[in-house]
Amino acid sequence: MTTTTAGDSPILEPLRASPEAGEAPGRLARPPVSLQTLRSVTLFQDLSAERLQALAQACTWHAYEAGYTIPASYTAGFCVVATGRVLITTYEESGREVAFQVMGPGDCFGAVAILLGPDYDESVEAVTMQPSLVAQLETESFLAMLREDPAFAMALLQNMAHAVRRFSQRIVELSTLTVRGRLHAALLRMAHRVGVQANQARLEPSPRHQVLANYIGTNREQVTRELSWLQRQGLAAKDGKALLLLDIVRLQALVDSGRLKGCLLYTSPSPRDQRG
Repeated sequence: MTTTTAGDSPILEPLRASPEAGEAPGRLARPPVSLQTLRSVTLFQDLSAERLQALAQACTWHAYEAGYTIPASYTAGFCVVATGRVLITTYEESGREVAFQVMGPGDCFGAVAILLGPDYDESVEAVTMQPSLVAQLETESFLAMLREDPAFAMALLQNMAHAVRRFSQRIVELSTLTVRGRLHAALLRMAHRVGVQANQARLEPSPRHQVLANYIGTNREQVTRELSWLQRQGLAAKDGKALLLLDIVRLQALVDSGRLKGCLLYTSPSPRDQRG
C-alpha cells in the first residue's frame, strides 16, 4: 500500500472506490480520504493506526452529490457517513414514506440489520441531503472487527445507545408537541449538527419541505406554512439554496415552551443527542 501526503495528513492511495464512481448520475469521483478524516469519525477515534489503515482498505468508498437516492446494494453491510448528511427513511405498510434519522459525519447505519440477521425485515432507503462520502464495510469484515477490537465494539454500543435516546426523545415530541413545535425541534437538531455560531446556523442546502414533513409526521403544505411563519417572525431566512436560522436561543425557547405546555419537564439533550 502506498501513501502520499497532503500537508500533515497522510492520504491512503489507492482506496477501494465503487467501480461506477463518477459515471452514474448522482455519483461523484471519490476524493482522497485521509487518516485525519477517518480519525474524526467517532467510531474510529480509538483505533490503532494499523487498524485504521486496514479499515480504510477494507471499506468501499462511495461519493454522492446532494439529493441522490443511494442504491440498496451500496448500503448493504455496515455504512459510515464520513462527510455530508444522509437521510434514512422507511415505509409504512400503507406505502407512506417516514423519515426517521438524519445521519451526519461519524454516524453509522446497517449494524442493526447485521446483528439481527434474518429476523430483520425492515426496508430502509438512504438519500443524501448534501454531497456525501460514505464508507461501506462488508458484513463479515464488520463482524470480525466486533470480535477482534473491543474499542470498536464499545464505541458502536455507545453510538447505538445515543441513537436509542434520540429516538425516545422524538417519540415524546410526537406525543407532546404540535406540528410547529416538532418542526422547531427538528430544525434545532439540524442546527446543532452543522454548528451554531453567533446564535445562528446555516442549513445548506435547505432541507426539502417534503423531507421535513416526513421527518416530523405531517404534510408538505403544513411545513411550508410553518417555515413562512418563522420568516415573518425574523427567526429564519432564505439565502440562495440555504436556510438561515437567525436566533437559535429564541427558537429553543419556543420548543421549551411547547414542551411545558405538553406537561413535560424538559432537560436539554447533550449536543451529541441533538444530532438527528
